[in-house]
Amino acid sequence: MSFFEILSVKVKKNLVKINENFEFEIFFEIKKILEKNLNLKVVYIISPKKEENNQELETFQISTKKIGKFRLVLKIRPPNFKGITKENIIGINVILFTIFLKKKAVTNVGYYVSNEEIGNSDNIDNNYFQEENIVRNILENEPRITHFFDY
Repeated sequence: MSFFEILSVKVKKNLVKINENFEFEIFFEIKKILEKNLNLKVVYIISPKKEENNQELETFQISTKKIGKFRLVLKIRPPNFKGITKENIIGINVILFTIFLKKKAVTNVGYYVSNEEIGNSDNIDNNYFQEENIVRNILENEPRITHFFDY
């Protein structure tokens, strides 16, 4: 029996400019009281080929001191795109939630993020873009969920 289960994740803010905060609502169940809290780390993956561009956006603690079903509303700052080329931003990126217990991954929930340029995209320079001209679409109907059963 697992001690923790994600029941659902809702994207609360979608189809927005890339410089706006992410907002998610996570429903989960604690099935067993644990000595240690869970940690939730949120990472934005810009390029799997250039890991140095990937950014840890936020970390949160999830209390495991009470059994039951709970809701967690997350407001997460956007990535810092300074120094990132337009080529790496436009297209598909990933936002990844990893839940840890004692620094060991328990569950991953990942969403593809489609970034599209709106308005004037005639600029040939791949290094130039304006954040307010790029719209983020989280593909909320297609989460990738991985459970690690080492516990």
